[in-house]
Amino acid sequence: MQEAGEACSRDDDMADGDLGDGMRVIDVLCCELEVAHRYVEGKYEALKILQGKAILDQATSHTKSLLQKTEAEATALEKVRRGCSTRRGLFALTLGSSDREELFPVCQQQQQHETRVAWW
Repeated sequence: MQEAGEACSRDDDMADGDLGDGMRVIDVLCCELEVAHRYVEGKYEALKILQGKAILDQATSHTKSLLQKTEAEATALEKVRRGCSTRRGLFALTLGSSDREELFPVCQQQQQHETRVAWW
């Protein structure tokens, strides 16, 4: 009977050993899972940063494009303004005083327009 008791005790020891080994394996797997989870989280955060940078770059590019268009329009308007100013000066030289009085309202409108263009 003693042999049967020893056999049961050996079986219990083996079962405890197997259980301990299984618990160690589970602990290692949990650690590996945690490391993999942190790695994936890091990749996710890096992706969010890159997406934000891409959106910022796109917005900056769009803003630069709008600025270039606005500068081109301002340059074109300045050329038109100079041309009108030159023509007005030439008309003033060639017209007599009675003709100037008739054109006075037109000249006022031109000056108001130049003031608005100069503001931009």
